[in-house]
Amino acid sequence: MTEYKTREQKRKFYDSRDWKRMRLYIKQRDNYECQECKRNGFVKIDTNEYSEQAKRKKIQLVVDHIKDLEDYPELALDEENLETLCVKCHNKKHGRHFVFKFKRKPTKWDGDENGDTPRLKILVFCCWGHRCRGNRLPRFLTKFTRKGGGHV
Repeated sequence: MTEYKTREQKRKFYDSRDWKRMRLYIKQRDNYECQECKRNGFVKIDTNEYSEQAKRKKIQLVVDHIKDLEDYPELALDEENLETLCVKCHNKKHGRHFVFKFKRKPTKWDGDENGDTPRLKILVFCCWGHRCRGNRLPRFLTKFTRKGGGHV
């Protein structure tokens, strides 16, 4: 019985003709759909998108060993131990689920550390060319103006 403990042993197995044939068969058997997503009521299928950067087809579905290859080498090519998973489900199963948090630059519309939203300063030019700040808006921008004509 072959062991698959080292990286080289696993690479040799995953590059073998037997594995490649079995992988294709399992994907066909599972109708090119992620089985974990299917169990959760979603549909994730394989598409034929091409990655210009990698110069190959984008990997979206992988064939996964239900019982790990390291622990159960005798089940390496057993159909019952293999299922099709999308890359996201596969990474989640093996503890490689990443959450990216990007810190964006705060804008003037964001609140301060207390959560208070700052008041926006409004700067517009009225019809006479005057600059109006704060809550002083020209007549043509609001219906709440003082009686009389001229600048608000």
